[in-house]
Amino acid sequence: MGKIELNKNIRQAAKMKPQISLYRFFSGKSLFILLFSSVLLLMGLKVILACQSDNATVSLPENVKWYRGNTHTHAQFSDTNDNNDVPMIAKWYWQVGYNFLLLSEHNDHVTAKQKFCHDEAAISPDFLMLCGLELSNSRHHTALGIDRYIGDETSLQDGVKKIIAADGVPILNHPQDPVVNANDFLATEGLNHLEVFNGNIPEDTPATAILWDSVLSSPSGRPVFAVASDDNHYKQVNVERG
Repeated sequence: MGKIELNKNIRQAAKMKPQISLYRFFSGKSLFILLFSSVLLLMGLKVILACQSDNATVSLPENVKWYRGNTHTHAQFSDTNDNNDVPMIAKWYWQVGYNFLLLSEHNDHVTAKQKFCHDEAAISPDFLMLCGLELSNSRHHTALGIDRYIGDETSLQDGVKKIIAADGVPILNHPQDPVVNANDFLATEGLNHLEVFNGNIPEDTPATAILWDSVLSSPSGRPVFAVASDDNHYKQVNVERG
């Protein structure tokens, strides 16, 4: 099978709405063995493809490329701290090859400053600082790429609605803290991104993967995109955890 045909099949598969969940048929050790075997199979497939081609990468449309970034980052800079450490944090990410960074400070930490963009931290032409916040007055969720400060959300649904109105993208953060189930997620209109991996609490990843699977395979499910982030609280050692 050629690359073009393979990529076409991958795109078609990505558009399919999953109706069957692995978790309905397997549990405990059986599921772990199944997933572990799948990982080994994929690793073997990667080796085979690498041997078949000197450029064994997924081809992208012309003028399209992958960008590496972090969407969940905190700084000490806030209403109670005027020390702007955001440029320093941005430099940490730029130095290890990141293309963009979102400084997602808790909105209830900057109610006076109402700072949600940090252009001063764009330390290089090849490094982009995205505007955003972590809405924290109710359930924590990232407001990615917004064009205004948001500080008065009263619920997850209200926050998502206001993020979309601000031309942003809402992301549900650490869904195990506190727990959000599949029904609650699906009932939140406009919420299509889920933080599946959080660098602060990697032990929550299996439960969140089950949540993601449940959302995708529900009869009322919809496409939901996974996000992995550092949830970095101003420590250089925490860079690249996500």
